[in-house]
Amino acid sequence: MGAHQTRRRAVFRNRFLAGLAGGFIGVSVAIGVAVLPGPGEHGAFVGGAVISGLAWLLWVLGWWTKVVVSPDGVVIDNVIVRHVVPAEQFDRFVLDSGIWVRAKDGRRFWLFGYGGSLLGVITGYHSQRRVLARMETAAELIADNGDRARYRTFVKIPWWPLPALLILLEGAILIGHHALSSS
Repeated sequence: MGAHQTRRRAVFRNRFLAGLAGGFIGVSVAIGVAVLPGPGEHGAFVGGAVISGLAWLLWVLGWWTKVVVSPDGVVIDNVIVRHVVPAEQFDRFVLDSGIWVRAKDGRRFWLFGYGGSLLGVITGYHSQRRVLARMETAAELIADNGDRARYRTFVKIPWWPLPALLILLEGAILIGHHALSSS
């Protein structure tokens, strides 16, 4: 459940979900080469397209879903919904059946990548407490500069990886089947 921090911002992603997404994409390529029909055979493109769609969904859940802390405030990407909490509205991070962002007016914004779980309840949210501590440290970057920016919540769908994954998988199928048939 890591963070990537630069001087001006910190990015938090759930490492497990990000690893799951990357692993699924890798396995998808292997399955595409070994199991799916070759180019020109019935169902070849459709099978690759379905697996690419699943890989995109896991990429959205595992990599795109994140929390970014910067001097301007907090940006929360929860699957396809983006919440922007400006610096002057940010209050703190809270651990309560998962990690939340609390605003000064009492609003709460749930973090998908750090939501509650039965295992978390049993273990006392041990791993989330570590992430919470890093988020609280990163929150020191936030500077109320007096602007009166407003909350923003909107749908933001990251479409660009879908065709990239489709090209990757279909290309791997094409190359893999060509290499297998020529040996």
